[in-house]
Amino acid sequence: MTPTLGINLSVLNSHGYINSYGIDGLRFEQYQNAVYLLFKPTDYTRFTAFVEQEYDRGVIIDDYDYDYGHVVLVYQLDPEYKSDFNLIRHGKYSETSEKFQKLFKEKVTIAIKGVPTEETSFQNLIFFRSNKLKEYWEEKTGFSIPKNKEVWPIYNINSETLKL
Repeated sequence: MTPTLGINLSVLNSHGYINSYGIDGLRFEQYQNAVYLLFKPTDYTRFTAFVEQEYDRGVIIDDYDYDYGHVVLVYQLDPEYKSDFNLIRHGKYSETSEKFQKLFKEKVTIAIKGVPTEETSFQNLIFFRSNKLKEYWEEKTGFSIPKNKEVWPIYNINSETLKL
């Protein structure tokens, strides 16, 4: 969901971004329609300026610290994509809107045996029911996946929960 926040990944990474989560398993209070971004900033002056800028944009709901220099920023998900978020939560990835899908990179550069190679992004493989993923899951599970079925497991909140 992070690409829907309108922040370049390189900007997040420059502030010690680790990952995003659907909920924070360490807190009682949970926010609806939110995403939890975990950081471990190294330059707190720059990070504080970034957080203030994000508050000024009106997209942060909350921020708090954990031990060992970890910081969580809680972002409100864009209501424009509410139906897409619901489809994702129900494992209907290919049914998300074209506008939503375009927020995610089509291609990414990865290193294969140390050589930078451009590949289709994981999100695009999922959105467009890639044969590559279909074959992977068929081989892994031993079951044939019909053409009209999704090629990625249904959203699992346990794997999307922040646990330090």
